[in-house]
Amino acid sequence: MADGGGEVADASLEAAEVGSQAAGAGATDSATGVTISEHCARHLAGTLLSPTDVLSAIYAQVQEQLAGATSSGSFWGRVSVDGIDIEYRAYTLPNGSINVGTYYVAK
Repeated sequence: MADGGGEVADASLEAAEVGSQAAGAGATDSATGVTISEHCARHLAGTLLSPTDVLSAIYAQVQEQLAGATSSGSFWGRVSVDGIDIEYRAYTLPNGSINVGTYYVAK
């Protein structure tokens, strides 16, 4: 489901199980504090991809990236959902939680 991608560097985090359910203006996983902005779903227009499937793939990859990390900062990643590559950009907030501010169809 997910291709590699991104670098992880700066502020210590523990990896925990990442859920895939999205709700509200920003979907936040309670176990890890990873938040993904849902306004990005508009970038999926014309792809027939489910925003929930895309969020699930991003959550899973962020979990993988953080699992082996001793710290985090700004990073990016690329996931493949139903054969369509989606890029995302993420950064660590001062409280240690991760915010995925944007995702879009990769060019």
